[in-house]
Amino acid sequence: MNFQTLQKVEKSQFYLDVAIRKGKKEAQKIRESIKGDRLKKTVIIESERIKAVGRVLHGELSSIVRNFPKVDELDDFYKELVKCTIDYNKLKKSFGAVNWADQQSERLGRIYYGKIRASKDVKAVYTHKNSYYGRVSSTVNQIKDELEFLESARKILKRFPSIKTGLTTIVIAGFPNVGKTTLLRSITGSEPEIAPYPFTTQGLMIGYANINGKKVQFIDTPGLLDRPLEKRNRIELQSMLALKYLADAIIFVIDPTETCGYDVDEQLQLLEDVRKNFKIKVTIAINKHDISEKQQITYIKEKTEKHEITEISAEKGIGLKELLEKIGQNGFLA
Repeated sequence: MNFQTLQKVEKSQFYLDVAIRKGKKEAQKIRESIKGDRLKKTVIIESERIKAVGRVLHGELSSIVRNFPKVDELDDFYKELVKCTIDYNKLKKSFGAVNWADQQSERLGRIYYGKIRASKDVKAVYTHKNSYYGRVSSTVNQIKDELEFLESARKILKRFPSIKTGLTTIVIAGFPNVGKTTLLRSITGSEPEIAPYPFTTQGLMIGYANINGKKVQFIDTPGLLDRPLEKRNRIELQSMLALKYLADAIIFVIDPTETCGYDVDEQLQLLEDVRKNFKIKVTIAINKHDISEKQQITYIKEKTEKHEITEISAEKGIGLKELLEKIGQNGFLA
């Protein structure tokens, strides 16, 4: 899903100005081409002006709702993100307010078009035109707060990552500096794409690889699955757990050398946090095994005997084939 193309939601006066300019332009075009007595010309000019204003307002207001994604139809991952980053009820009410203004503007256009066409003198025509402008302006200005809210929501949506939710997805987890990004590069053979994500400064790292003839999406999650859950606020936690809708499997990377800055027991505790919150298969990758002490690797294996474990060197490309084969045993890469 790509939210980058969402059109900007302008302030209420912007839409009124655009519509009124269009009405003025339409009136001028008719004025230059029509003949007849003053009343007849004025009726035609001003009724067509109102129609032009109404068309523009309908086009602008309806496009706001139409261009926003329908939250209830989004993939569960994006639906969860919307609900933990935007006031969902206010979002729905704002859409409802814009729809109301659109319908009300159309109703006013029909009413005043009819009044102008039935006018018996020029003064009445201008009175009805001015009354229409006043009422339609009041209607659109009544939703100024909702328009401003929708623009703030759009800016948040633009920060959502563009992720292929239909692909088999493997999430790479573990503390910072354990070798996750190096692993991603080694598996995919390229530099990862960086996709923005709420509450992270680095964004998600995304890469793709063809495995057993199937395209697989790999995601490294800096700022998300790299610190204990108890250190997160509620919104951060929700944002992190939105990943459960994406992940078909998790690779948890452990650095037994502890040069990442975290000891093995801290890493194992984070593994337990991830395992409890993601009810999917977790495969452990013991990284840097070629420069690690055997007793540390043995200790990790004893503590994680219920998990699939592979010893690898992400930097040297050692053990990666075996790692992917173990992940494939759950059927995702069949």
